[in-house]
Amino acid sequence: MPSSLKVLFVLFVLGLVFMIINLGAIFKTGVFFLGLILPGFAGVAVLLLISCLTAILLYALWNRFSWAWKYAIALWSPLA
Repeated sequence: MPSSLKVLFVLFVLGLVFMIINLGAIFKTGVFFLGLILPGFAGVAVLLLISCLTAILLYALWNRFSWAWKYAIALWSPLA
């Protein structure tokens, strides 16, 4: 695997770990998503959805699936 993908993999894993650690804070303060502040359960639900989608991307990158780059573009381009 190229070193750039290894760096992305490590950063995504760290992001997932920090998201899980901050679940309590996000429940209290909310999460900023697509121009909206989603408090409480809505914020946690969006956070878990993003975590699951990122985990799928990590799995695809690790196994070098040919569709991984298309999935990455579809996943992150609306959020940019």
